[in-house]
Amino acid sequence: MDPIEHASIPTIAYLSFLNPGPLNLIMLILGSVFPDFDVFAKEHRSYLHSLLFLIPLALLSLLLPWLKMFAVGVAFHLALDAFSGVVPFLYPWKRKGYGLELIVRMKDFQISISARIVSGYPTPKIERTLKLNRSIPLGLLTLALIIKSFS
Repeated sequence: MDPIEHASIPTIAYLSFLNPGPLNLIMLILGSVFPDFDVFAKEHRSYLHSLLFLIPLALLSLLLPWLKMFAVGVAFHLALDAFSGVVPFLYPWKRKGYGLELIVRMKDFQISISARIVSGYPTPKIERTLKLNRSIPLGLLTLALIIKSFS
């Protein structure tokens, strides 16, 4: 997932279900893209994609309430990444990660949905290019919802 997708999905959920506040929204967006900064480590989906980062962050947010939406954003990020690959939840103790693959089949106008847990290892750090084309409509929708919520 790219940063716009990571930021837009929790933002839309937040604007849909909760009474938004600007600081909470900013913290949610920052938290939802923050785990990808581990790309500067030796491999992507490592230290900041771990429960060993999220759990202390969540506990700290009990003492610092302004940090709560940042922790929620990080949790959204990990959940979304679990649908697009594997997340090493116990990194650095355990590099092996887990994810969820949803399979939708349609036959004779009947739809069946199945899920399976996938496991594997995060890919080593490689040079990546960021392509935002597919997420621009989602980003524009999110921006429109933000403007509508605060106007």
